[in-house]
Amino acid sequence: MEKAASKEDFQKVLRNIAKEGLPVFRKTLQNLKLVGFSDQVSLSELAKNILRDPGLSARIVKLANSPVYNTGVFRIRSVTRAIVMLGIRNVITLAATAAFFEDVVNSRHFSSIISRLLKMLKEAEYAKQLAMAAKDPSPEEIFLADLMQNLGYLVVEAFVDRATLKEIESLVKMSDLPLEAAQKRILGISAKEVAAFLNREWQLSEIADEALSGGRKSTRGRILDFATQIENLLENNGNNSSRWQALIKEISAELHIPAQIVMSAIKQGVHNCEALEKLYREYAYTVSRTELGREKRKNEGADQSGPELSEKTSTAGHIKPATASDEVILDIFQDIIAMMYRGFTDPHLLFSLIMEGIYTGLSMDVVLFGLLSRDRKFFEIRHFLVKPDLADEMEIPEIISFKNPKVNLFYSLLREDSPLWIREKGDPVVLAKAKSAPAVSIVNIPCFIAPICPKRRTIGFVYADARKRPEHMNEQTFGIFTTLSQLAALGLSFVTSSSNQH
Repeated sequence: MEKAASKEDFQKVLRNIAKEGLPVFRKTLQNLKLVGFSDQVSLSELAKNILRDPGLSARIVKLANSPVYNTGVFRIRSVTRAIVMLGIRNVITLAATAAFFEDVVNSRHFSSIISRLLKMLKEAEYAKQLAMAAKDPSPEEIFLADLMQNLGYLVVEAFVDRATLKEIESLVKMSDLPLEAAQKRILGISAKEVAAFLNREWQLSEIADEALSGGRKSTRGRILDFATQIENLLENNGNNSSRWQALIKEISAELHIPAQIVMSAIKQGVHNCEALEKLYREYAYTVSRTELGREKRKNEGADQSGPELSEKTSTAGHIKPATASDEVILDIFQDIIAMMYRGFTDPHLLFSLIMEGIYTGLSMDVVLFGLLSRDRKFFEIRHFLVKPDLADEMEIPEIISFKNPKVNLFYSLLREDSPLWIREKGDPVVLAKAKSAPAVSIVNIPCFIAPICPKRRTIGFVYADARKRPEHMNEQTFGIFTTLSQLAALGLSFVTSSSNQH
């Protein structure tokens, strides 16, 4: 997208951004909004929603492998493992910041706006820390609202030509106009109005909408104001001034939290921002080196078809597309064995790993996990993963009944103890059950299905198919599917034994 050189140019750029621009950030926020911003969201639920978006999955794993977050020698290759390492609370924040980074890093002007981007992210981090101190039910939502209310500044600096930006700067100095007024005179719209426009168009944050409206503000809106003041004072080394002490006192009184808690929250925010700045500065260095390399190859007439990223970039964050991967499978095996060594405590984490191994490692299109009801009259679908291009076609039932037991494939799992590979030339009895209700509305042939039998008693099942790529259903993938389902049963045996001991 070219830089805007006039009021008309910028209005055109803005319309394009509202419609299609900043696509990574917009899509990420919309997907995260579907996940929800509750602290009660489970690891498996978060992983399930992230895995539905390959781009978001890649960003989470990429950040988990950055030098700031992963100082070890082993790479993180699975989403579930990345979430475990980073912590559920941090993942939504990291996903949003990564999306911001990817949208901006694609711009050829990244180096000129890195300071603005970092200022936005720092302010949003302070807002989140204050929200946590005030026991707000959704600190991540406030983080994203703060990003949205400041998005206009990033858009102006990223998409307005340098000469026009200097003209705005000169107008502020010469006429003593506020920045917003100068932007509006020259561009026809201010940065705050840009943010309000995009937030309305994208329908992302009611908190940001309130903060940008200029009316009376709620407690959450005031948190955004306080975060701006904190960042401005810290940026100008004003944290030892009387103004700083007055601000702490005001925050304490308005949010009804002790001043010491306010200070602790800001201190944690400063610590997080230092790590964030280090991460982004390293990326900025990588980007600048990449641009220099690209220009050098262009000037030398080198072949442009090869990879553009430097070696540093590829080792710091590149991950392969989600295809059948021995690396993913081995990583998940490693995680499960480590869990066995430490002792299983969370069956949801276990099944998140199992399902991710099948979905990503074996590149399956549909993966279901069902758990037997307490009265043993039906299976309840607890978790599922479906490739994005199949989501609209698939209707996943909440329960699978045991009606018509003689021809009910799922009822027959109560008497099975081994995984089944159902295919057209397979066992005709099993095939007939797969083509009968209720299986016929769920099952796609060929498919894999395995009863989960800790202590030789079926308590659930795992199902997988690659309906878009049936060639993935082969001896190798069935063998790995079998091993993963057996590990699930083994892991649940550990959980059951531990529960009985306690």
